[in-house]
Amino acid sequence: PRDRRIGPDGRYRIVERSVYKDEEKVEYSFPPPNYHPADFVAYEVKSRTNGYRRGVDDGSDEALPRWVKDMAKAQAREASSASSAPSASVGAAVTPSPKKSRKISHVAAKKRRADVNLDEDKDEQIRLLKAQLESALFELEGVKVELEIQKDKSLQIKLERDQLREEVERLRGVLEELKQAKVVLSFDDLKPEGALGDYVKDFTFFDSYETNVAFLDMINAADTLGEGNGLCENLPRYSKVSWEERQKCNKELKKYRAGKGSGGNGCEENKENEAEPRTKDHLPTADTVEENDGECDDTVFVPIDEAEEDGTTAIPSAFNAAPSSRRKVSYRTEWLVYCIYTHSGWTQRQIAALFGIGPTLVSDIVYAWANLLDQVLRRFFPAPTRSQMLRAYPVSVLRKFSSVAIIYMLLDATEIRADVASMKNMNAALFSAYKHSSTAKWLVGSDVIGTTWWDSIPDASPGAASDPVMVAITRILEQIPAGMAVEVDKGFIIDNACAELGIICIRPVKKQKGQTQQSKADTALTQKVGKTRIPIEQANGQMKRSTRYFNGSIPLLQLGLANLIFRVSYLLQNFKVGFIQERHPDGPPAVGRPSKAEIRWYGATDEGLVDIRPDVAIWGTDKEIARWKELRNLEENNDLTNTDISEIVLAEDWPSKLRKELENL
Repeated sequence: PRDRRIGPDGRYRIVERSVYKDEEKVEYSFPPPNYHPADFVAYEVKSRTNGYRRGVDDGSDEALPRWVKDMAKAQAREASSASSAPSASVGAAVTPSPKKSRKISHVAAKKRRADVNLDEDKDEQIRLLKAQLESALFELEGVKVELEIQKDKSLQIKLERDQLREEVERLRGVLEELKQAKVVLSFDDLKPEGALGDYVKDFTFFDSYETNVAFLDMINAADTLGEGNGLCENLPRYSKVSWEERQKCNKELKKYRAGKGSGGNGCEENKENEAEPRTKDHLPTADTVEENDGECDDTVFVPIDEAEEDGTTAIPSAFNAAPSSRRKVSYRTEWLVYCIYTHSGWTQRQIAALFGIGPTLVSDIVYAWANLLDQVLRRFFPAPTRSQMLRAYPVSVLRKFSSVAIIYMLLDATEIRADVASMKNMNAALFSAYKHSSTAKWLVGSDVIGTTWWDSIPDASPGAASDPVMVAITRILEQIPAGMAVEVDKGFIIDNACAELGIICIRPVKKQKGQTQQSKADTALTQKVGKTRIPIEQANGQMKRSTRYFNGSIPLLQLGLANLIFRVSYLLQNFKVGFIQERHPDGPPAVGRPSKAEIRWYGATDEGLVDIRPDVAIWGTDKEIARWKELRNLEENNDLTNTDISEIVLAEDWPSKLRKELENL
């Protein structure tokens, strides 16, 4: 306050000083700030208002700020000037003078004449423009010109040509026909002249239309069950199968699994056929597809109501439906729907639009075919017997393991990403520390050429489960005959479990803590295991490449369906050629190679494979070798070959006897 003064006009002005000082005598080259807020209020507000309170009239006008007086005087002057003039609010009539009225009417008339002249000019411009357009388009036949004045005084020019109008009408008719036609895909589009003829392998699991037809005829089995009674033709809708029938089907599968896990290799049903290799040629090969004769296996298409010796049925009763009413699409088209959903990875709504059906029907088709294929391929590809394993054994594996053929299964685990669960317990169970996300985890077992079977692919486990825990839960090792071996990677610490079952565990040696380099023997074992495990790794990659359904995350509500699709996709790879290392070291590859299924179950062979049954020293245990020599020395067996003697020894099932001895210890 000491540095400012009020001028005659009531405004503050800063006093010019060479040096300014504040309350604490601190010097500044500029006016220092005001006092503290409390001092400012006490000095400025209270001193100038003198305790004046708004709304209280104490007669002390001098205490009011100066601007209040100025405002009151200004309002008084406005009120006096307004009262001196006539006001319409009090009823005084305001009438212009005659001179002013004549001026207003003259201006209005002039404005009206200007508007009329403007309209006339615009009409003249439109007429000239139309004439110019007609002159310019005179040489074009069938063209009409129309000029219209819009409400906003703008011009709209329309050009019409008879030929263009006819073309537009024709195109509209074609579009309407296409809408009514509802063009959709069907199985016939896989034919060479069809829409998908050049892309069969991109939409199905097989390479040609003929191969797909042969496969469908084989699993339909109309020639065995009778015309019109095929499995695929009478496949019921999944949503129409009652809950009781589904429970019955699950009980049959549980009973089947319980019987297979009781001991041995689970191949007792095939013992009567062990001595003679299956030579059916209805299975598709790599380059050719033979015509299906419908007699692929006597145990595949037995009547549903007729139980087998072990109490199970060939196909669950839920699939034994009566001939259904007319289906919206044929069973072959349904197979194409299933293939596009699993093989191509399309969504159900996309497929519904592609085939002209509803998404609900697509879901029914996928679930029904997944269940059907799972059960039919179970009968096609049972666990192979030792005889079937020894008929076609890779030479490269024999060389790496010093001419000892003891490997029955290559075991591996694979993980596929799943949706994140909202429940904490489920999310914790699904979370995989290896993948750092929620996953479903499967065990997969194959033989030495990459062939899988139904029992070698158990249902999925949550991603948090370790490899040894999954092995214990699924009891997959019980399929391996005693005395034979399973080959695993470093994560499978299952040596004790294998010892209890009398099987050998071949596993690479892990480095010990603080160990910088493995020994020569450990390094050689690691290299041998790595090279001979290539078929199972190739089978994993082959399945994932051919099943794009697993490219995305598995919906949690489809974990049961994912089990079926996963197993079926692996089993369908058995129709492809096997993984045989060093198959043709001295010459070009052979043409028309057999599939893995034909090699393993139907007696076919391939380059790089050898039948080692005659040499019992390569595959037999001590007791089997002794028994083989005993039978060979009998005079009554002089007419039998070494292979025949080996089949007799294999039929006696010495591994099961060895396992029972271990259980009694």
